[in-house]
Amino acid sequence: MPFTYYGLGGIFFSFLSTLASFWPGNQQKLKDGLRRFMARFMKSVLWSSINLKKTRIINTTGEDFSKPAVMIANHTSFLDILTMGMLHPKTVFLVSDWVYNSPIFGKGVRFLGFYPVSKGLEGGVEQLREKIEAGYSVMVFPEGTRSADNLVKRFHKGAFYLAEHFGMDILPIVIHGGAEVFPKGDFFIRRYGITLKILERISPENQGFGQGYRERTKTISRYFKEEYEGLRKELEGPAYFRERVLENYLYKEADVEKAVKAGMEEKENRFFAIEEELSPKAKILHIADDYGEGDLLLVLRQPARKVDSWIRDVEKREVARNNYMVKNRHLNYPDELPACDAHEVLLISCRHNLPQEWIKTFPRVIDLTAYGSV
Repeated sequence: MPFTYYGLGGIFFSFLSTLASFWPGNQQKLKDGLRRFMARFMKSVLWSSINLKKTRIINTTGEDFSKPAVMIANHTSFLDILTMGMLHPKTVFLVSDWVYNSPIFGKGVRFLGFYPVSKGLEGGVEQLREKIEAGYSVMVFPEGTRSADNLVKRFHKGAFYLAEHFGMDILPIVIHGGAEVFPKGDFFIRRYGITLKILERISPENQGFGQGYRERTKTISRYFKEEYEGLRKELEGPAYFRERVLENYLYKEADVEKAVKAGMEEKENRFFAIEEELSPKAKILHIADDYGEGDLLLVLRQPARKVDSWIRDVEKREVARNNYMVKNRHLNYPDELPACDAHEVLLISCRHNLPQEWIKTFPRVIDLTAYGSV
């Protein structure tokens, strides 16, 4: 439903833009009206999905977008464009070529003066100046492209160069939930919500983030990632990833799906409790006796983790090995117990008969069986 609505709306918007280009009256007023229409349309697309929960905006700063700024946000989903576009109509996006040349809505974004990043900022500065002087903000995703997971990647310098060149504030906006609702490479919307957190503006006079756009790129990137991780801790409780885990078992045998669901709550609580003990990039050897759901919890919370999971039961191992998320994360299910020297953490979540001498060779051991089977 949302994609059909979005596609038809995009075609209609491009049609309106084509007609508007021949309008003999005040073109600027017409464009302003189309921008307001586009902002409302983007909000309506988000609300048209029966799965997507209502988008939440945290605006403790009282931001009203009346003063132009370079707006920056993380980028994990196609929906990020819609969530940012609905905030204020006087916003110009720096867009990728596929958006700029799209047969569905390319005509519309070109008519409204959006700028393709592939042309480089140097040649587009004066084109953007005209918009900025007219009171428009510039929206940039500084990662340059969508992330394939829920992590914030390296920031490029373009947004910070623009802010320095025009003497504009930088307005950071953290987007949470897009990677769960509609991640890159997927084709359906999940029952999660999107949260936007509008942070304090960073003015050109604020030297706390360094001097010059190169230094500010690094310091603001660190600050942004810290704020993002703080929002994740606030919103992602033990059961947050349950739907992402369970969808791996939708088309498995009924007894497999039933077994996974039956033990899910206890497993979520146990694995959530040890999160602080595991680094985001930990190399883990997991001794397990499940269908891989514990491993999915480990890598959904921190996609950079590398997990070798040894499941003694061959049938369970094959189920885990064929979970669709295995191809998108660092997950491996060896037939034989792997060497211990490649791992920094031994995680034990089932009863076993492994020799204590072998267990002691690991730098860190977390034994969940001490608290009962999971």
